[in-house]
Amino acid sequence: MPHIILNTPVDPARSCGIANVGIKGINPKDLCDVLLKKYLIYTVPIDGANVHGCRISPNVYTSTADLDVLVKALTELG
Repeated sequence: MPHIILNTPVDPARSCGIANVGIKGINPKDLCDVLLKKYLIYTVPIDGANVHGCRISPNVYTSTADLDVLVKALTELG
C-alpha cells in the first residue's frame, strides 16, 4: 500500500515481533488516537530519532481476526 510507511527493517536479522508503521500525512500521535478510538487498537506513537509511526506489538494472544482489524484500519486510513 503506497500510503503506508514501514519503519521496521525487512532484514530478518534486524526485525522481530514489534513493528512500526505510519501513514503518509498523519502524525504518529493522531494515528494512535484514531486507531484506539475508531478501531480499539492500542499503539504507542514514536516520533523521533528519524522514526515516525506507531509501535505495533502483537503477542501470542493476538488473533488473526485482530490482525485483520489492523490491516483494515491501515487500508481505510490511507
